[in-house]
Parts: sequence; C-alpha cells; structure tokens
Amino acid sequence: MNSIGLKKFRRFANFPSIDLGDVTILVGGNNSGKSTIVKALLLCMYNLRNMRINDRRREDGENLFSSGMSSPIFRFNPLDFYDVKIKTFARAIHNRPVAEEVLTSDGDYRTIVGLPTTMTFSFSVGGFAFEIEVAGNKDEQLTYGDVVSITIEDKANAVRYGANYINHRMSFEVLNAQSAEDFDLLRSLFKEFKKVKAQADAAEQSGNLEQIADLTSRLEKITSQINSMCDRDEEGEELTEDELKQLIKTQYRKNNPVAASYYMPLGVNMEVPKEPTVLNVINNIGNYANTKAIPPKEGADYDSFTDYAMAMEAYEHDDEQREAIKLEIDKIRKSYNALSDVLANAGIEYISAHAANQNTLYNTADRNDYIAQTVHDFYNEKIAKGSKYDRFVIEWMTEFEIGSDYKIDTIGGEAYTVDIVNEDGSVVPLADKGMGSIQMMILILRLATIQHQNRRSFWPTSIIIEEPEQNLHPRLQSRLATLFSTIAGPGKFRFVIETHSEYLIRKAQVLVAEANFIDEEDLREHNPFKIYYLPQDDSERYEMKFRTDGSFENDFKEGFFDEAENLAFKIL
Repeated sequence: MNSIGLKKFRRFANFPSIDLGDVTILVGGNNSGKSTIVKALLLCMYNLRNMRINDRRREDGENLFSSGMSSPIFRFNPLDFYDVKIKTFARAIHNRPVAEEVLTSDGDYRTIVGLPTTMTFSFSVGGFAFEIEVAGNKDEQLTYGDVVSITIEDKANAVRYGANYINHRMSFEVLNAQSAEDFDLLRSLFKEFKKVKAQADAAEQSGNLEQIADLTSRLEKITSQINSMCDRDEEGEELTEDELKQLIKTQYRKNNPVAASYYMPLGVNMEVPKEPTVLNVINNIGNYANTKAIPPKEGADYDSFTDYAMAMEAYEHDDEQREAIKLEIDKIRKSYNALSDVLANAGIEYISAHAANQNTLYNTADRNDYIAQTVHDFYNEKIAKGSKYDRFVIEWMTEFEIGSDYKIDTIGGEAYTVDIVNEDGSVVPLADKGMGSIQMMILILRLATIQHQNRRSFWPTSIIIEEPEQNLHPRLQSRLATLFSTIAGPGKFRFVIETHSEYLIRKAQVLVAEANFIDEEDLREHNPFKIYYLPQDDSERYEMKFRTDGSFENDFKEGFFDEAENLAFKIL
C-alpha cells in the first residue's frame, strides 16, 4: 500500500491522506490513533480483495432483484483474515459530532453539526487510488456497512471510474495526466505551506530567531514553487493563505485535470458476478460502452410528440456517449487487467503486539498462541539449512544477541520445540532465554517465513508490525531500524511500524545521516524512512521531515524526545 486517509473512522473525524515509505514509522502517545491507522490498512486491503456485489444476498438471504441488490457491503469482522477487533459498524464509526457542508434545496450550502452516519477510506495500492464511502446504523450491531460509493483512479492510464450505489449511477472520466499530477502537487504544496506557516507563527511568538529564519526560508521556497507552477510573476507582496488558495483554484480552472466526463445509470449484470466489486466497477463501464442503446419508438409509449422528442434526444446523447467511451476501451481493458494483477499479487502481513511466553512446547492446537503458529508456519516452509533464509535467521539472531544457531523439532506435526545454540556451543530451549530474546526470535522467524513465501513475487508485500520493541533493551531497540531498512526496498517489502521507541527513531536518523545523500532531492527519492507523529489531542498530525544530516526540520510535541532531557534537568 502506498497511502492511507480516513474520514469519520474511529477516533478520526478527518485524517488527511499520508504517503507510506519503504519504512513508515507511526509514533505518538497512547490513544493517539496509531492502531486506528493499522486497522484501517488491514480492513481496506481485505475488502478490496474480498468484497463481492452478491455479498448482501448471502448475508440477508435476498435474491438478485430484491431491494438494495446493487449495494455491496464493507465488512468489519474479516474472520478469515487478521482479527482487527472492531467487529461492527457501530464500533467503527466516529462517535463525536462533526460539522459538514450540505447542499440545500435552494442550491445553497449549510453547515450541519451532528453524529456521522458515513465513513470514508482513501488509499492507494500499486498504480491505483481508491475511495470507498460506507454508511450504516450505529444503533444496530451489524458486522458490516453499506457501500455508498466507490471511486477508482488508474494513474498509469489516466482514467477514473465511479459507482454510486445510492443514486444508482456510474461515471467514467478521462484525465489530463500531466494536469492531474501538477494539481496534486499544488495541493500538496499548499498543505505544506499552511503547516510551515503555523510553525513560523508559533516560532515568532516564542522568539526563536533560528527557527524563524529557517521556517521563513522554507515558506519562500514553497511560495516560489507555487508561483512558478501557476505562471505568476514572483515580484510583489507576499501572498496570504487565502490568496494562494485562490491562485490554485484559478490554475485548476485554466488547466482542468479532467479532460472528459461521462455519467450513466449503474450497470446491472443479469448473472451475479463472482469477481471482486472493484473489478466489477470497471467491467460495468466496458459493458455499457459495448452495448447498443435502444432507440425509442414513436407511438403508444409517449403521450405527446414532445415526450417522444425528449426521449429521442436522450437516446442520441446516450448513443454518442457510448461511442465516445468505446474509443477508450483499450484503457478500460488495461485498467481491468492491471487491477486484477494488483488484487492477485499485492500482499499484506500483520504482526500484532503479542505477549512472549516461556513455554517449552509450542502447541498449534491453540490458534491464539502467536508463537506456536509462527514456529509452525516457519517449520512448514521447509527452509533448508545454509539457504539465504536460514542465514537470515542466524545473522539477525547474532545481531540481537539471541544465539549463534537454532534447531526446531516437531512432535507429530502438532507441537514443536525450539532450541538455541549459544556462542559457546551449549544448547538451551528458547524458553530459557529472556523475554526480549523470545520476542525477537519470533519476529525473525516470522520475517524469514514471509520472505520465503514471497520469494517468487515481483510485488512488494506490506508488513505491519505493532510495537516490535517490546521487552528489548534500548541498544537492541535501535537495531530494529537497521533490520527493517535492510529488508525493505522497491519491489520487495514495505513496513508500517507502530512504536513508542525513541531509540528506533534515533537509529533511523543515524542511518539517514550515514547514507550521505547529496541533496534534498536525493534524500526525498532514496530515503527509506517516513515518520509521522500523532498527538493525543486532536491537533494536526504531521510528518517529521529529515534533513540530509539525519536531523529533523521540525520538532516532536512535548512528551516524546524531550522527556528524558526534562527528567535529567529535574535531577540536576
């Protein structure tokens, strides 16, 4: 997965989309929303692959042509997937009042404050961006919500598909690829401008001259880039936030990223499609283009010639639209095939925060025993001694001071023992090691299993890990950054790490510094790390921006990096 954004899901009224790197690290206080992002990533990937247009019939016993037949469902209890412990729509929906702009009958907008009834997931996988809106009743304990709409953008072929299951409409848009890319960059620059401007205002109030100079310089660079993209003369007074927003709107109108738009009734297949719903959204557009419109017949079906003329005009428009979309049929086929590849190959793995135990026998009968299941999965991969995956385990066992080798034996294929060979040649059960060593050994075995399972795949697998630093000494916590960055990379694996470890992040800074990036562009293109800070309050979440020397351009909020320093001052 490449990005994630949320609206009205769990604790977030609005979580703007964030880009994911090769190693994305989420930090912040308890109840700041780190786990919410993890749960959203897992739910999005599950429903993307498993959502079917006929799920409602299976769930409610409805037939194909019953009420609501065309509305798929978004599940919150994927029992055959990772247990994200949300279970119901009522637990998933944001539970605080939010302000929303609604269109009134007289064509004006009005702000309404109330508890939300819908949530939206925005995310991207491969070359596709998705937006799925889900509705439901929080007073009912249903394990799913109704899909209101799905939007799919194929960036490679510069087209966008939409299906609205409430209005029973679908859409197809041909994009001006360069304009869309430029506009996305403009919006990103404007968001960055607002964030840096807020930091500059705060620095001015505190009187931090060094910070003021640095932030002012960054504001000038951002403004200069916006001016350049909007063909505006840079001379003159500095633009305000509102003026920048207006400038970007003007640029959008001048060079609209949408080259052509088509809207039509939602297609209904006579046979219940077995394909994933997102593929069905694309397929229905192709079916529409390849089906001839039926011309109206003058006669008893129309009360007057005027009615017939209006029907004829609608038919001609429909026929022209089908012919226009048919010219793009190659793009539609390419989208369908490319998205099929994404669904078949894009993998996601979840390593939850779990308790270490000192059992000497790992019994697979207990499905909730994560250690036993990990040992079982590793053993069944039949990884040969001396292979690269075996060497991977031994290398990182040594790095994390667990031992110099390992041995796994099975008892009837239902239980396992794990022994560790120490540096002096002595052999002890893994259970006799410390909790940190047990925790780390299980993580190493799981990572080796994932790598072996994906050894023939050319698609990157996303690996989500919760609190990998559990029970680890600070020195060893820092080595986690090296482990993840060594495995990660384009076409291999991408990590999303939820952590409280200052040492892991400090080591990431060291690795960035040691990479000796030439300039900011080199850093932006090749730095594997992205770090996002989520405060406990509802203030803005933000990315910690690296400099080429490994330091951060911005600061963490109080209570993270500064905590040890504050305690040291108290001692003094």
